[in-house]
Formats: sequence, structure tokens, C-alpha cells
Amino acid sequence: MESHGDVKLEWRDDLLIVTPKGPFNEEGSILAMKKYRDFVALKKYSHWYRLELWDEDSLGTVEVIDGVRKFYLWSKEQGCMAAAVVVANELQAALVRKTMPDPVSICREEYEAIMWLEKQREQDIGPQPD
Repeated sequence: MESHGDVKLEWRDDLLIVTPKGPFNEEGSILAMKKYRDFVALKKYSHWYRLELWDEDSLGTVEVIDGVRKFYLWSKEQGCMAAAVVVANELQAALVRKTMPDPVSICREEYEAIMWLEKQREQDIGPQPD
């Protein structure tokens, strides 16, 4: 079967910005997760944070959602301290609430997500100089 879905990844210091381009099928999610694993492995951060920016089409099959939950757990094992997901609609918010382990914040605006992640960072490692 042909792969559907992709993911753009970018590091900004210890913040991984994940921009999925969906919808995803199982093949697409497998490729995106491999890309993600390889991207995280290159940095070797002991502690890091994740910001996900979902568009209207960022959804997936039941198999994809199950894989995403397992992937979040893998991320925590790799040092991800917290994640904020900016959703485009209530269906996405419900999926995040149902499938993602804590600490994950569901936001509607990127600014709100970044502020929440900054609070998490301050709690984990203290205030950072400007």
C-alpha cells in the first residue's frame, strides 16, 4: 500500500517542533516515526521538549493512533519532558486526551503551547537567561 502522511521536524535548542502533514495511514506513520527517531538520535539531548503543530488533516487510522501512543512513551524514555499539541479541531483534541500520556498539553494556539512548555522547562531546570 502507498504511504500517506509526512512529518517536518526542526530543533530550536532543546525544543523539537513537529509538524505532521496528514492524514496518515499505517505505512505513512511508520515512515514518519523512523524519521522522528533518527532525528532525535542525532541530538542526544538528555532532556528536551516537543511542540506539535497539527493542521486540519492531521489524523490517522486506529492503527496509527495506537502507534502514536506507543511513540509518545518511547519519546519519554528518550528524555522528552513534556509535549504540547496545537490542534485544529475538537476531534483531534479528543484523540490527544484519549491516547497521549501525561504531561501533554492540548492547545489551540502556538503561543499558548510555547508558554506552557516554558513553564514546564522552568519547573524542570529553572528559569533560563534571556
